[in-house]
Amino acid sequence: MKHNNIRISAKVIGFILLVAYFLILSYVVFFATEFGRDDNHVFQYNLVPLKTIYNFIRYHQSVTVNALMANILGNVVAFMPLGFIVPIVFKRKETYYYFHIVVLWAFIVSLFIEVGQIVMSVGSFDVDDLILNTLGAMIGYWLYLYIRKLYRQLHIRRSRIDKIKADIAKANKMQATKKKADITKANKMQATKKKAAKTKATNAKANKKQTTKK
Repeated sequence: MKHNNIRISAKVIGFILLVAYFLILSYVVFFATEFGRDDNHVFQYNLVPLKTIYNFIRYHQSVTVNALMANILGNVVAFMPLGFIVPIVFKRKETYYYFHIVVLWAFIVSLFIEVGQIVMSVGSFDVDDLILNTLGAMIGYWLYLYIRKLYRQLHIRRSRIDKIKADIAKANKMQATKKKADITKANKMQATKKKAAKTKATNAKANKKQTTKK
């Protein structure tokens, strides 16, 4: 019951994070003027895979660090939270299911953004963005797997420690019970011996009196 409650709580938190992520992402890719989102963009597109990435690498000396960060690293990092959160919300036992869902979500969301930027004239359509966004989601998913593995190892270690503590407590309790029983038994035996000695003394005294009378 406790495990189910934790799982439900994780899903609720994951759903809240997913909604917050989409709101922030929507603002950044459609409305944030500090990221160059205005309606003065000329319609541009690239349908050749890896062309933009190759140009950034080839002409890296002519490209500013900010442009490189925004167009290459930014597209990867922006979708890492998606790859991390989706497996939490859509929790299943099969690992391959997570991977397929993450890739599908990343591709659909990235495609929606690219088309939306063209429609709203706040950006250009670039197939490399789809590739980088999907890669970012996959990295986020791999990070999720790594953290989940660490959590499970910690949980197993904590369970072992709790079991050891429980065994020690049980052994101490059994030892205390045995000690108490031994003390009770010893006291009972001592009381029985005293009673027997007293009875023996009383009988001896009575026999002595009877012998004296005779």
